Amino acid sequence: MNAQEIKALLDKYDNGLTTAREERLLEETLLGDVPESLGGEAAYFQALHALQEPLSAEVRNLEEKLSKEIDQWNVVERASGRKARRMSLRVAGLVAASLLLLFSLGVFLNNRQAQPAAIAEQTDTFNNPQDAQAAAGKALAKFSTALNKGLDKMNNKDYNH
Repeated sequence: MNAQEIKALLDKYDNGLTTAREERLLEETLLGDVPESLGGEAAYFQALHALQEPLSAEVRNLEEKLSKEIDQWNVVERASGRKARRMSLRVAGLVAASLLLLFSLGVFLNNRQAQPAAIAEQTDTFNNPQDAQAAAGKALAKFSTALNKGLDKMNNKDYNH
Protein backbone atom coordinates (compact mmCIF):
# COMPACT_ATOMS: atom_id res chain seq x y z
CA MET A 1 0.00 0.00 0.00
CA ASN A 2 1.49 3.34 -1.00
CA ALA A 3 1.50 6.58 1.02
CA GLN A 4 -1.41 8.12 -0.91
CA GLU A 5 -3.68 5.15 -0.30
CA ILE A 6 -2.75 5.14 3.38
CA LYS A 7 -3.55 8.89 3.65
CA ALA A 8 -6.91 8.37 1.92
CA LEU A 9 -7.71 5.50 4.26
CA LEU A 10 -6.68 7.59 7.29
CA ASP A 11 -9.01 10.40 6.17
CA LYS A 12 -11.83 7.87 5.89
CA TYR A 13 -10.88 6.51 9.34
CA ASP A 14 -10.91 10.00 10.90
CA ASN A 15 -14.37 10.62 9.48
CA GLY A 16 -15.63 7.25 10.76
CA LEU A 17 -16.34 5.87 7.30
CA THR A 18 -14.02 2.83 7.30
CA THR A 19 -15.15 -0.75 7.45
CA ALA A 20 -13.75 -3.29 9.91
CA ARG A 21 -11.61 -4.79 7.13
CA GLU A 22 -10.14 -1.38 6.24
CA GLU A 23 -9.36 -0.68 9.88
CA ARG A 24 -7.49 -3.99 10.20
CA LEU A 25 -5.56 -3.12 7.07
CA LEU A 26 -4.65 0.28 8.55
CA GLU A 27 -3.55 -1.38 11.78
CA GLU A 28 -1.31 -3.83 9.97
CA THR A 29 0.19 -1.09 7.84
CA LEU A 30 0.70 1.65 10.46
CA LEU A 31 1.78 -0.62 13.30
CA GLY A 32 4.49 -2.11 11.13
CA ASP A 33 7.07 -0.42 8.94
CA VAL A 34 5.80 2.85 7.45
CA PRO A 35 7.43 5.34 5.11
CA GLU A 36 9.04 8.38 6.77
CA SER A 37 6.52 10.74 5.16
CA LEU A 38 3.77 9.05 7.25
CA GLY A 39 5.70 9.07 10.54
CA GLY A 40 3.33 11.57 12.23
CA GLU A 41 0.21 9.76 11.10
CA ALA A 42 1.66 6.45 12.22
CA ALA A 43 2.44 7.83 15.70
CA TYR A 44 -1.05 9.28 15.91
CA PHE A 45 -2.66 5.98 14.88
CA GLN A 46 -0.46 4.01 17.27
CA ALA A 47 -1.49 6.30 20.15
CA LEU A 48 -5.16 5.81 19.26
CA HIS A 49 -4.64 2.07 18.99
CA ALA A 50 -2.97 2.01 22.43
CA LEU A 51 -6.06 3.65 23.92
CA GLN A 52 -8.23 0.85 22.55
CA GLU A 53 -6.23 -1.90 24.24
CA PRO A 54 -7.71 -3.56 27.32
CA LEU A 55 -7.32 -1.60 30.52
CA SER A 56 -4.60 -2.59 32.96
CA ALA A 57 -5.49 -3.97 36.39
CA GLU A 58 -4.52 -0.69 38.08
CA VAL A 59 -6.82 1.33 35.85
CA ARG A 60 -9.68 -1.11 36.44
CA ASN A 61 -9.10 -0.88 40.22
CA LEU A 62 -9.14 2.89 39.95
CA GLU A 63 -12.42 2.71 38.08
CA GLU A 64 -13.92 0.47 40.79
CA LYS A 65 -12.68 2.76 43.56
CA LEU A 66 -14.13 5.81 41.84
CA SER A 67 -17.44 4.02 41.32
CA LYS A 68 -17.63 3.11 45.01
CA GLU A 69 -16.75 6.68 46.00
CA ILE A 70 -19.43 8.12 43.73
CA ASP A 71 -21.97 5.68 45.17
CA GLN A 72 -21.08 6.81 48.69
CA TRP A 73 -21.47 10.45 47.66
CA ASN A 74 -24.89 9.64 46.24
CA VAL A 75 -25.95 8.01 49.51
CA VAL A 76 -24.82 11.06 51.48
CA GLU A 77 -26.56 13.39 49.05
CA ARG A 78 -29.83 11.45 49.29
CA ALA A 79 -29.66 11.44 53.10
CA SER A 80 -29.03 15.18 53.26
CA GLY A 81 -31.90 15.74 50.83
CA ARG A 82 -34.24 13.78 53.11
CA LYS A 83 -33.09 15.79 56.14
CA ALA A 84 -33.69 19.04 54.29
CA ARG A 85 -37.18 17.89 53.27
CA ARG A 86 -37.96 16.83 56.85
CA MET A 87 -36.71 20.16 58.17
CA SER A 88 -38.79 22.13 55.67
CA LEU A 89 -41.86 20.04 56.55
CA ARG A 90 -41.30 20.76 60.24
CA VAL A 91 -40.99 24.47 59.60
CA ALA A 92 -44.12 24.44 57.46
CA GLY A 93 -45.97 22.52 60.20
CA LEU A 94 -44.86 25.01 62.86
CA VAL A 95 -45.97 27.94 60.74
CA ALA A 96 -49.34 26.31 60.05
CA ALA A 97 -49.87 25.50 63.74
CA SER A 98 -48.95 29.06 64.74
CA LEU A 99 -51.36 30.53 62.21
CA LEU A 100 -54.13 28.19 63.38
CA LEU A 101 -53.51 29.19 67.00
CA LEU A 102 -53.60 32.91 66.15
CA PHE A 103 -56.73 32.46 64.06
CA SER A 104 -58.46 30.52 66.86
CA LEU A 105 -57.48 33.13 69.43
CA GLY A 106 -58.81 35.91 67.20
CA VAL A 107 -62.12 34.10 66.68
CA PHE A 108 -62.42 33.43 70.42
CA LEU A 109 -61.70 37.02 71.41
CA ASN A 110 -64.01 38.38 68.71
CA ASN A 111 -66.97 36.14 69.60
CA ARG A 112 -66.91 36.23 73.36
CA GLN A 113 -69.59 38.35 74.98
CA ALA A 114 -68.51 41.36 76.93
CA GLN A 115 -68.71 40.54 80.61
CA PRO A 116 -69.15 43.38 83.07
CA ALA A 117 -66.16 44.02 85.26
CA ALA A 118 -66.28 42.47 88.69
CA ILE A 119 -65.60 45.79 90.39
CA ALA A 120 -68.50 47.50 88.64
CA GLU A 121 -70.86 44.77 89.81
CA GLN A 122 -69.84 45.05 93.43
CA THR A 123 -72.10 46.88 95.72
CA ASP A 124 -71.26 48.26 99.08
CA THR A 125 -70.17 45.56 101.51
CA PHE A 126 -71.73 47.30 104.42
CA ASN A 127 -75.28 48.48 104.57
CA ASN A 128 -74.64 50.45 107.73
CA PRO A 129 -72.10 53.37 107.56
CA GLN A 130 -71.07 52.84 111.21
CA ASP A 131 -70.05 49.24 110.48
CA ALA A 132 -68.04 50.41 107.47
CA GLN A 133 -66.27 53.04 109.58
CA ALA A 134 -65.43 50.48 112.27
CA ALA A 135 -64.01 48.01 109.72
CA ALA A 136 -61.92 50.76 108.04
CA GLY A 137 -60.60 51.92 111.44
CA LYS A 138 -59.65 48.34 112.35
CA ALA A 139 -57.81 47.85 109.00
CA LEU A 140 -55.96 51.17 109.39
CA ALA A 141 -54.92 50.29 112.95
CA LYS A 142 -53.54 46.93 111.81
CA PHE A 143 -51.62 48.62 108.96
CA SER A 144 -50.25 51.27 111.33
CA THR A 145 -49.06 48.63 113.81
CA ALA A 146 -47.23 46.69 111.09
CA LEU A 147 -45.66 49.89 109.76
CA ASN A 148 -44.47 50.94 113.20
CA LYS A 149 -42.87 47.52 113.82
CA GLY A 150 -40.95 47.79 110.56
CA LEU A 151 -39.77 51.32 111.33
CA ASP A 152 -38.63 50.29 114.82
CA LYS A 153 -36.53 47.44 113.39
CA MET A 154 -34.94 49.80 110.90
CA ASN A 155 -34.16 52.35 113.61
CA ASN A 156 -32.55 49.69 115.82
CA LYS A 157 -30.30 48.56 112.99
CA ASP A 158 -29.13 52.11 112.29
CA TYR A 159 -28.03 52.57 115.95
CA ASN A 160 -26.27 49.19 116.12
CA HIS A 161 -23.91 49.97 113.29
